[in-house]
Amino acid sequence: LRASLPLGHVAPFLAELESQWPAAGAIAQALTGTIRAAGPLEPAAGAALVRHLRAVATALGGWLVVERAPLALKEQVDVWGPPAGPLELMRRLKQAYDPAGIMNHGRFVGGL
Repeated sequence: LRASLPLGHVAPFLAELESQWPAAGAIAQALTGTIRAAGPLEPAAGAALVRHLRAVATALGGWLVVERAPLALKEQVDVWGPPAGPLELMRRLKQAYDPAGIMNHGRFVGGL
């Protein structure tokens, strides 16, 4: 998992991460607010954990994405999280550069 948070909210997020996923290892970059975490997860429990940690990150003013996970977990959660920003503009750009929809079909935010 990779999360990015305002600098003042890195410690509370790490505390929640540790309490909810004690088997994970985490690295936090204090100057950027970026946190990377990895560890063993079962797909069902992993999906619930991703949803919970994403909600915590969002409440703290940040975001969370799933960088690597088994397919069984990826099928249960949106790895990018809810789309933010100009999704319609991204759709139009994708359509302009890939009208056949063959490049990385559905693998980007919003199913692009």
